[in-house]
Amino acid sequence: MAETLTIGIAIGPNGPRAWEAAMLRELSNIPGIVATLLQFDNADDAPAPLAYRLFERFDNAVFGLAEDPLATVPLDSGLPRPRAEASTLARFDLLVVLTDVAARQAQAIPMGRLGALTVVTLDAEGRDCQPPGYWEVMRSVPVTRIGVRWLTADGGNRLVLHSCSSTADFSPRRNREPLFWKAHAFIPRLLRRLDPHRLDPDNLFPEVLPERPDPSWVEAMPPASTGGICHGALSLAFETTAAHAPGYGYPRIATLAHHLARKTPDLFRFYHHAKLTREQWFLMFRFSEHPTSDLTQFTPILPPTDRIWADPHIMKREGRHYVFIEEMLFKENKGFISVLTIDEDGRHSQPVKVLERDYHLSYPQVFEYRGEIYMLPETSGNRTIELYRCERFPDRWTLETVIMDDIDAVDSSLLFDNGRWWLFCSIKPHPAASENDELHLFHSDDLLSGNWRPHPENPVISDVRFARPAGKPYRHLGRRIRPSQNCAGIYGYGFNLNVITRLDENRYREEPLVSVNAGQHPGLIGTHTYAREGRLTVVDACRRISHPLI
Repeated sequence: MAETLTIGIAIGPNGPRAWEAAMLRELSNIPGIVATLLQFDNADDAPAPLAYRLFERFDNAVFGLAEDPLATVPLDSGLPRPRAEASTLARFDLLVVLTDVAARQAQAIPMGRLGALTVVTLDAEGRDCQPPGYWEVMRSVPVTRIGVRWLTADGGNRLVLHSCSSTADFSPRRNREPLFWKAHAFIPRLLRRLDPHRLDPDNLFPEVLPERPDPSWVEAMPPASTGGICHGALSLAFETTAAHAPGYGYPRIATLAHHLARKTPDLFRFYHHAKLTREQWFLMFRFSEHPTSDLTQFTPILPPTDRIWADPHIMKREGRHYVFIEEMLFKENKGFISVLTIDEDGRHSQPVKVLERDYHLSYPQVFEYRGEIYMLPETSGNRTIELYRCERFPDRWTLETVIMDDIDAVDSSLLFDNGRWWLFCSIKPHPAASENDELHLFHSDDLLSGNWRPHPENPVISDVRFARPAGKPYRHLGRRIRPSQNCAGIYGYGFNLNVITRLDENRYREEPLVSVNAGQHPGLIGTHTYAREGRLTVVDACRRISHPLI
């Protein structure tokens, strides 16, 4: 960013919350941005009702897994905090408003020429939704939504970033942890995409549309509250009206009691499944002239009860179908790569181990390039993306190159298109965020060079229902197809086949073609990898089996 962009960052009266502090650290590292902190006075929401505060305290104490992103933390960003008159607020090019009440009434704040950005939790209709992560859990909505609004001095209010995460089963605390740790990267991401030579106040950030509303979501509006902004010793008071209030507020005592009574069986079911059952992945296959998504027509291949078989990838060689898979023993909890063969008459061999490392291996994409056979397994346990070359097919492999290192990337998938290699992978934006939500894209002229350039739109998808790869991208009837996972509600719930409609160095677009999920097939709880080569289609599926008593 060649020109300087001045940003005022408004935080709450008690300092930044943990996810905001992480965002501030990212903002301070963006070249060309000069940021100044602005402290709000009495700008946070009115205290939650006592019953909800007691519930939240219990939820935090019992179900918290990582640092609470909404906890207030000491400020260590190093950003300046000068004293100034209220009139100086309008001198900033852009405001970033992080306090809840002020964010909903940001038009009352003197604004810069480019307006203000604020992070909001949303319902399916695009309305603001408070308290964060609560209603989706209690109403068993599969996804929880969060985004960024761009507010302008003339009253404009655009949703400019929209992301979906999987909803936790029974705990709002567990629901909001990955949600907000993901969101810490949103505003820095938008600012990095700005063209400093084209800062159009009327069209700075493209608008995105919320999804179609779910008509079952109905809740009373919360009461109005009062807030104010403080810069130095100066305070500007304003009120939040019902028109700017979120679509959902704190539950009434009776509603909270009803929700807890309804969710208690889910909690017991969770612990029952965790202690007495296992989720076992297995394979299903079918030979057919045309692809099919009806899994009832597939033949299962069941592993012994002490292991899983998952992530199938097919290579047809010398008339035989080799299926490379992840194999993992439950007692070891570390995957390795195995291979089996499947014949047209339905016979299959037993898997044979072909690659094992000191860290977890899975998702083995196998392909041929310039007379050599390569394998790209998932090696996220080593924080790398590694490429292996075959020395003797199919059981001897050697490390050829490390494509990327120091990266939390899962299910990396390669596509060669128009003389260029494209690498799709799902990346965690933060250690406490989910690895299922965001698809990143890289490209290179040379598979083995190690010079992979990130796509300027990264992440090209931020939606837990479509982001994570579910198999090797391939061509069918002239169309480029990318399999993707649907991890809404539960990891590996289903998969999609998406048509890539644009793939170049500036834009990526895809449209869903087919969606398959476990809810369509009784007895399954997941299916998350799709592979097709010739007449053979192989998927994996998940079932629940009894845990052996110890």
